[in-house]
Amino acid sequence: MAKLMPSSQALTAGPTPLAGEGDFTDLMIGDEADSDFDAIEEDGSGPRAPEPAVDCSLQRDIALGRSISDCFDVDFLAHVPQALQAALRGRMTPCQISRILPCLRSVSQGVLILLGFAGSGKTTFLALIMLMLVGAGKTISVTSPTNVAASNIARRTGSLDTNERLLIRVFTAYIEIYTVLRYDPRQPHAWKDTPTGRWYGHNHWEPKYSIAEWMLKLVGFLPTTNQKIIGLRDGHGEIIKILRTLPEERTDDDLSVSRILIRRAMRDICEKADIIFSTTTRSWDVPLVRKFTKNSDVVGLEEAGCAVPSELYIPWRGNKYLLMAGDPNQLPPTCLSEKVSVGGRNVNPLAENQTYSPLTRLKELGFPCIVLSEQLRMVPGGFDLAEAIIYSGWNVTISSVFTNHILAPALEMYALSLHDSIEPSLHAHLWPVHINIRGSRCVTGPTESKSNGRSARYTIRLVREMLTRVAGLSQDDIVIITPYRDQGLAWTYL
Repeated sequence: MAKLMPSSQALTAGPTPLAGEGDFTDLMIGDEADSDFDAIEEDGSGPRAPEPAVDCSLQRDIALGRSISDCFDVDFLAHVPQALQAALRGRMTPCQISRILPCLRSVSQGVLILLGFAGSGKTTFLALIMLMLVGAGKTISVTSPTNVAASNIARRTGSLDTNERLLIRVFTAYIEIYTVLRYDPRQPHAWKDTPTGRWYGHNHWEPKYSIAEWMLKLVGFLPTTNQKIIGLRDGHGEIIKILRTLPEERTDDDLSVSRILIRRAMRDICEKADIIFSTTTRSWDVPLVRKFTKNSDVVGLEEAGCAVPSELYIPWRGNKYLLMAGDPNQLPPTCLSEKVSVGGRNVNPLAENQTYSPLTRLKELGFPCIVLSEQLRMVPGGFDLAEAIIYSGWNVTISSVFTNHILAPALEMYALSLHDSIEPSLHAHLWPVHINIRGSRCVTGPTESKSNGRSARYTIRLVREMLTRVAGLSQDDIVIITPYRDQGLAWTYL
């Protein structure tokens, strides 16, 4: 069941501070300021002029003293083709179609807020809304406080898209350029192994939907049916000619101009994009995407519950639609400083009002919020503990779409038969089993990683016995996937 949460009382709304929130363009991060070319506007007009502190022409047309309920509503589905709506409705649940989709016909002030607990489908539904808006001719700048969330929403949107739209996931500019330069058609997959060398040994490079991948499609190394990319080929014949030669056959003159030509082509690709995914800071820091962010029609903020107000104001400038999805209960703002600590612990050096997520702030101001109330990930009872402890204040009935889990009750009865002290969960559905292994102890390894080998082996043995005795499976039919190395090793010892 989904509910639309209106304002508890009529609150007034004055002009919102969307324009002139200061110039964030000089906050270059690390290697992204790797040449003088990065400090020049992409249109070649020279260094950027300072932006005005206040630009009243970009502020929303909201009269002082009017309640939010009296302000204008936006129909997000007004210009979405019926065929596209029908196709995307096939990826929604019946509850989303009947209760949530109609809410998109009347979005207060063009600000759409999606609230939901873990496993409620926030990311998927946000991606579906964005694809509808793209079908209506809108361009969208999607941001997130973290790289992980930005990549996640990019992958989810790409998996739902069937038209090969120009979706771009932004990475560091010099890595993208280097990747294109080192491409060798004799080793067509080697370009995906480009090292990053920045993220403390973690390779965060995901070529899917990167500017580099679209650049290789522009050159013709990778297949594409995207008409925007195909249409750009005539204007970039020089760099296409250079890149189609083998790396060892390129002259010094070719190498000297390749970087600039690649950057220009990447700039044109970004300006033609349908959706660009990035972190909040990179949406304005990276010169390749700054113009797109500035001119986009819609701003999306994934994991808005863990963002802080200053992060939202970087991409959200001007009179633009705003899409927000998040869960402050699950992932609130962290805001911890790497350099400021008290008693050996990192602390938050910001003012208290800057530790409040914009999603929470808008909800408390009375903006309507769409609550996704279906549990799409866990079986009945699997969400009981989180529902009681974390979401106890939610005025919504949480339902699970997994109602016919045949094996779960049998496994529950087997676990219950092992010990008479095991009790059912809060709603008497799927019982979480807490096991105390006598004589086991937790060991801390050289990397500060903690493990309990005895407990891991016992747990794996219990799972194996339940599956073999209850489900009638043999050990060769069972694959246990675990994020912990110690548990993985325990399986080999049994």
